[in-house]
This record gives sequence, structure tokens and C-alpha cells, in this order.
Amino acid sequence: MAIASPVKPATAIAQESSGQRRPFLASFFSVLAWQIGAILLVELLLFCAGIGEEEIFRFDPELGTKHMCNKRVTWRSEGFSQGYLNDDGMREPSLTVTKPAGTYRIALLGDSMVESFQVPLEETFGQLLQKQLIAPAQARVQVLNFGTSGYSTVQQYLQLKEKVFKYHPDMVLACYSSQDLFENWFGPDEVVRNVRPVAELLPDEKLKVQTYYVRHWMHSPRAKVLQAIGWLREKSRIWGLLAAIDLDMSIHNAAYRCVAHVFTEPKAELKKLPATLSSLGPQACSAVHESIESVFREQTPPPTATFADTAHTPQTGSSSNGEAVLACAQTTGSDAPGIGSTSSQTASSQTANPSPDNVTIVATLRSLLREMKRECDQQGCQFLVEASPSRSALVPGSSEPTAGLSYTDERQILTKVCNQLGISMFDCEAVAEKLPEESRSPLFYTRHLTPQGHQFVAAALSGFLNQQMGKAQQ
Repeated sequence: MAIASPVKPATAIAQESSGQRRPFLASFFSVLAWQIGAILLVELLLFCAGIGEEEIFRFDPELGTKHMCNKRVTWRSEGFSQGYLNDDGMREPSLTVTKPAGTYRIALLGDSMVESFQVPLEETFGQLLQKQLIAPAQARVQVLNFGTSGYSTVQQYLQLKEKVFKYHPDMVLACYSSQDLFENWFGPDEVVRNVRPVAELLPDEKLKVQTYYVRHWMHSPRAKVLQAIGWLREKSRIWGLLAAIDLDMSIHNAAYRCVAHVFTEPKAELKKLPATLSSLGPQACSAVHESIESVFREQTPPPTATFADTAHTPQTGSSSNGEAVLACAQTTGSDAPGIGSTSSQTASSQTANPSPDNVTIVATLRSLLREMKRECDQQGCQFLVEASPSRSALVPGSSEPTAGLSYTDERQILTKVCNQLGISMFDCEAVAEKLPEESRSPLFYTRHLTPQGHQFVAAALSGFLNQQMGKAQQ
């Protein structure tokens, strides 16, 4: 006689099923809690050590990049500094937009050579000048640092109108660095700090600032991810450490730039990816490990590429002499590009940046400086230009990417352009060239100025600026 097995009530089955889920859910939440705790612990340790605080950029549809606001910065690339970016992205503490009475303000424009995160704020040449300069009528001198890594003359021009003038400067000093002449024409690449607008100067037309490349970059998959995690980029030290690795590899590693470009221009890059990777060779891929390790060292290795973005290297003509280029530019008119300049169709291309000749580039720089001087004249402040010292031009054996002209040629062009426009210019590079060779290297880290370099620039500039301030009162 078969004995029927008892049938479990539905409530008992439900209780058993619930009991099986509870251990799984408990394990899941336990692991999740441990992971969150571990992340917070790592964040705390990095915060205490001041690591992962070099992420300083937020994105802007016009300027490309700006400094983050209300951000603690601990800089370890090349030199070392700790500081804070205020609610307007400025390094100076207790700075007010309204100019205090009895204050003579000098605004510094430029790229990372002016920004100078490699040294503490009080050791930058701007702050040293603040103590050395003698303002008219015994006014207190205040030097404001608007320098931003990667900025071109185009970005300085836009920054001048958008931000600098609201601080009511009495003097604006635009600091020219090596390759600035070319950066005005070539837009974003795989390096985040190089997200920038370009200047467009077409025949018989006025200067135009073209923001298409910035907006195009902003809609790329890579940019969308970076913008979506904006809060994380500003607050997370773990992300800051990853961003430092990304920046270093974007500059120094060809294989990584190729991968980064896939996420910037996926449709175009995927078509040519196999050929690109095969052309890189095995050494490029093995250099990834070296790039990661270099982030933890004080000094970064010299660039391995011939240009920050070799695909955007300008197609220069046969002449590499600055005076010859400028003479040719003058024959084409005050603003018009020279023979062989880029057509409007090329300039508005969606697949490639314009490829102008040197004559067009010189005309663009002249037009930008003219507009900056005109804006300053309207605001009642002086506009001056300074050529910053360059390690690659001063230290034997060092090298820097070039685009057809030496820094000597660039400075020659800059000097002649400033003379044409009636802009007072100071060549700090020429002063540094008079130093003995053994005294030049201590002025620089890998590329940027050391504290000793800032002291040199401040001492060299002080006489020139005192003279210019005196002229303004005559």
C-alpha cells in the first residue's frame, strides 16, 4: 500500500523560497557595503596624501576648457604645489572681482608657463612681481594670474573679453610660449587640455573665432562620458589619479593616443585602426607601462612624438625663416592670408582641421593681437606682450615639438608683428640667452619654470613693467 507524501502548504513553500533569497541578498549587500567602504577609505587616504588632485579642467563650449571652481589642487607633475581654485577658478586667495581702492592691477594671460602649478603660488613670477613693482602714485600692485594650461592666443583673446575685464585691470600682459603661433589654427586632439577653438582668417574677411571643433569634440563619446561624470571629476581623488595617467599617456604614448582617438572619432578611426596599430610597432604598446609609472615620478619623460597631435601638424612651406615668412605675409595685406592659404571649404570641414601655410598663421596672430589691443584700449588699460623663456631653446640637448619654425623664428615674427601694431614687447628669452649655459638648466624642470626660473623672469620683467607703468602716467 503506497503512502502519499504530504503536500506542503503554499505558505511553507513561500517561506523556504524567501529563506533561500535572504542569504543571497545579505551577501550581496554585505559585499556592496565592503566595496563602498574600501572606496571611501582609498579616497580618504588619497585626500590625506594630496594625491589625485591635479584634475583642474571643466569644459566650456566657447573656450574649450576652464579651471574648475572651489577646487583643492595638489600638483606633483614636475614640481610641487598645494593651493585652491576659488569660485571663479583663480589661484589667488581672498581675491575680489571688485578692484580695491588704491590698487593697480596687472592681468597675466598665457598657458601653463603662466599658470605655474609646478611651484607654490607665492613663488610664481607674478607674485614676485607684485612685491617688486612700484605702481604710479604709490598704489598697491596686484598681479592676477589668468594662465590656463594649453591656452592658445585665441583662448586668451576670448578669456580677455569674458573674464579678465570684469576685474578692471590697469595692464594686461600676454605671455607668448613656444608653438603658440600654430595653436591658434589647430583644434582639439586626444589631450583633454588641448580642447580649444581656432581662429579663421579668410581672404577679404575679418577675423572669426570658430568654435565648431570644440562643439564637435563635446559631442564625441569620450567627451560625453567626461561631462556626465563631472561631479566625480571634481570630487574623486581616485578619478584624479586616473586622469593624471590619462594626461601623461595622451601626450607621450602613441598607442594610447590611438585608443583615445577611437573614443573621440569612433567612425573615422575604426576604419583605419588596423593599419594604424600595425604602424606603431611593438615598442609603442610596451611604453604604456612606462607612461603609467612616470605619473608617480616628479619629472615626466620628454615627449616621444614630434607634435602633441601629429595628425594636426601644419603643412609648412619651404621657407622656415621667420623674417621671410613675415615679409611674405606683409605682401598679402594686413589680414588676408597668403598664397596657398586654406579655402573656406577646408576651414569648415568636419573631418579635418585646416592646414594653412605659415603666412596665414602669421596674419592670424597679428589680427588676434590687434583685437586684444583694441579691446584693452577701449577698457582704458595697457596691452603688452612678453616672449617667455623656453627650455628647448636654452638648454643644449633638450628638444621640443616643432612645426616648421624655431623659437627664434617665432620670436622674430612676434617682435615684428608687435612693432607693426604699436604693442610694447619684452623678449625674456633673449635675456635668458645671455646667461652662461650652466645657469640655464636650473631655470626649468622638464619644461616649466622652477622657483629659480620664476625669480629670473620676475627680475627680468620688473624693469620693463615699471617703465611701462611710468609711460602710462605721462
